[in-house]
Amino acid sequence: MNIAAAVSLLAAATGLVFGVIWWRISSARGWQATRWLAALGFTASGYCAFDALIVFDVPGWIVQWATQMAFTLSALHAYAWIRWLAESVPRPLDRFDRAVLWVTLGIAGAGFVPHLLVSDQ
Repeated sequence: MNIAAAVSLLAAATGLVFGVIWWRISSARGWQATRWLAALGFTASGYCAFDALIVFDVPGWIVQWATQMAFTLSALHAYAWIRWLAESVPRPLDRFDRAVLWVTLGIAGAGFVPHLLVSDQ
């Protein structure tokens, strides 16, 4: 294991812990908006875990799959940031916000289609 993998795994664990903490906090009355902070922790954790997987000596198809999942989770992370900001201010989502949300969901969905975002080369 190299330093990049170690840092990514530590970040994944940290994101998971913060995701669980914010998920528990979001169940309290008046703290429902923090569920998006839990989503931020979970998506960051998943991204870092897949990022760590990429640097290990694994077959190419695993690197391709992990990269696609990292793209998916980074798009979902952006989605969660926009939703958290909209609820924490609070303000309604405007047309631009909604368009960006749809684009992030499209990118996240594209991450599940083999060879669409990442080639096997």
